[in-house]
Amino acid sequence: MHKKFNALCKQKMAQNIYTFRQEQMAKMIQKELGALFLTEKAILFSNAFISVTAVYLGRDLSMAKVYLSLSLNRDKEKILKIINYQKNTIKRLLGQRIANKIRKVPDLKFCMDETVMQGARVTALIDQLNIIES
Repeated sequence: MHKKFNALCKQKMAQNIYTFRQEQMAKMIQKELGALFLTEKAILFSNAFISVTAVYLGRDLSMAKVYLSLSLNRDKEKILKIINYQKNTIKRLLGQRIANKIRKVPDLKFCMDETVMQGARVTALIDQLNIIES
């Protein structure tokens, strides 16, 4: 099921087919998860700095793919494992925050967002080039 959902998310991103409701819900979930990671980081995530870069929802709003930036943390895989271990707690806390705005909290799938690291790598490669300006 996750493979189909991943393919659907990529397809939506490429075609830009995203309903207003999906976009609205994704922005709300992104905002609330960001606030949740900020307030609960000491208790649940051993003071790791976690930012939510994007949220993509399935068509029926039952599944959310959440992209996280862990760029300031050294052990990214360990933190992602902790987040996935705490997935039900995060879903419950999110449900408490958005209870009056949504009927059912979607299932959450957390992924690392590699774009920040890729951007830094590209910038470093450009800096290494010896380009003579005229």
